[in-house]
Amino acid sequence: MLASLLQFLFLTATSILGCLLVLRAWTYACAMTFHDPIVYPIRRLTNWLVDPLSKAVAPKGAWDWPSLVGALLVGLLSVVVRTAFHPAGFAMVSTWIAPFAMVLRWGLEMLTWGIFGWVILSWVAARHPFNYSLSILLEPFMRPVRRVLPTFRGMDFSPLVVLLAANALLLFILPLSDGRILF
Repeated sequence: MLASLLQFLFLTATSILGCLLVLRAWTYACAMTFHDPIVYPIRRLTNWLVDPLSKAVAPKGAWDWPSLVGALLVGLLSVVVRTAFHPAGFAMVSTWIAPFAMVLRWGLEMLTWGIFGWVILSWVAARHPFNYSLSILLEPFMRPVRRVLPTFRGMDFSPLVVLLAANALLLFILPLSDGRILF
């Protein structure tokens, strides 16, 4: 019982940290400023891990490699802890695939929650600063859908399409991130 509770708490903490690291990398790729209401707290919460990693791995181009490497390390730690509690359920090859799938899983889950937050904020408080920040983060995913699927009587269906696509991808990524091989 206590071991299950500790495992749950640890895996929750690693998931939150991993999501923050992936979001930090995405805000860097979107060239958001440090003083943005989303960027500032994320950087403050993850600097303790990213700053030492940035001495070994430098950001290049549009990619914040220290944040992505940190997310992979947190994903690997999560996989190792899961393997320790359930060694029979893991294949050795999945130990190498699962951290990458975990980072992709965190990204897709944040995309899903970001769309929900953006839609609700656009209904309730369209001029809120978080709404602007979320639209910057989500626009690269919705722009291609908007090109193909035009608005219908003022209704934009691109968030729904992106949400469905992200959840369809999660159906394949979830087993891989849990260490279960599909093939």
